[in-house]
Amino acid sequence: MLASDHELLLKSVHAPGQFGKRPEDEADAALLNQLLSVAMLCNNASIVGGDPMEVALLRMAEDFHADRDRRIEQLPEVQEIAFDPDTKMMATVHRISDQEYLYAVKGAPESVFAVLAADQRPSNAAARWRPRADEMAKSGLRVLALAGKTAPSMSEAPYEGLVLYGLADPPREDVAESIERCQAAGVR
Repeated sequence: MLASDHELLLKSVHAPGQFGKRPEDEADAALLNQLLSVAMLCNNASIVGGDPMEVALLRMAEDFHADRDRRIEQLPEVQEIAFDPDTKMMATVHRISDQEYLYAVKGAPESVFAVLAADQRPSNAAARWRPRADEMAKSGLRVLALAGKTAPSMSEAPYEGLVLYGLADPPREDVAESIERCQAAGVR
């Protein structure tokens, strides 16, 4: 996938299946479907504009031939918990039925891990995913954790079912020149 100056480029998806191809295993396909739902629903951008990270999420879903309009129609948003710089997370809540809601969450891995560690102690999801997130970050990728769950009410804690993917933020063309000017001015 090519990226322009202000776009993010999807570099890595830590989820079942191969990028751009649905997995054959039914359980893996269900997990990938959850990933795509969170990527499309916990998102305020459109494919043609908005926050570059959110646009990259939509492009990822598009690469898997996911239909965002249909997903939004099936799962209307009933609440948004805006991104909070203190918690480093954002969540949206979507009505499945009158007694079932989907929670879609995205955020900094360490923030989501902290909640998962408390929420999912038996499976220790954070311990399984942390090395993957660290490896992705060491490779220079921007890492975002996606989580989701279904619950009978809108007052549940929305953090469960973790899936990670990595994004690279390619430097703009003028970055090299800016770095050169800073170095010439003595800035290190």
